[in-house]
Amino acid sequence: MTGVQTCALPILAFSFSFGAICSAVGQISAGVVPSASDCFAEVRERIGPFLRLSVLLFFLALVAVAAAGVLGVAFFWILHQRHMHPSIFIIRVVSFLCVGLTLLVLSRFGLALPALILDNCRVGQAVFRSDELTEGKWLTLVILLAKSLIGGYIAGMFPFWLAGWIWAYIRLPRQFLAVVSIAGVTVVEPFMFIGFALLYVRMAALSSASSKAPASQLL
Repeated sequence: MTGVQTCALPILAFSFSFGAICSAVGQISAGVVPSASDCFAEVRERIGPFLRLSVLLFFLALVAVAAAGVLGVAFFWILHQRHMHPSIFIIRVVSFLCVGLTLLVLSRFGLALPALILDNCRVGQAVFRSDELTEGKWLTLVILLAKSLIGGYIAGMFPFWLAGWIWAYIRLPRQFLAVVSIAGVTVVEPFMFIGFALLYVRMAALSSASSKAPASQLL
């Protein structure tokens, strides 16, 4: 299995899980008791647009990571020009802030998948719909993003923490721990994104209500 396939499979599994969760949130909001089979079936019904949107969001995530790297390099270059030598702690803090800033911008598109699954938007419509509904919601996005990053970090590091605790009794291969870590993040992370699905349902309802109000006034 190539590196691309190794990376693509967890991302695809995450996307399918998140899509099914979006379907479940929509059904619960409508007063329907969801089932796992129905939720995944709804994702499969839109498999073409779903895969295209997943690839687009993955590409945007790569761009965000690259932008974070450029920001970090630019910052440390400026420090170097001023003959300043940051400590390891400062380097880590700045790197974290650069990644967090770019991911926060990327989170503006976090409602695209719910838009595609719940309202049958096309790929382009879903992206612009997400951008529209998250306008001015920076604090909410920070909270949702922080929860997702913290949950994913704990899920990814837990196998290594556990291995450290039992190291005196059992020595697990690092390759095995890496696979378990990726599997843990793939399973846990979609649930960390429930907040994005709930935010979409709430903001879509508010947007629909506000658009109907002027129409009712004209009657």
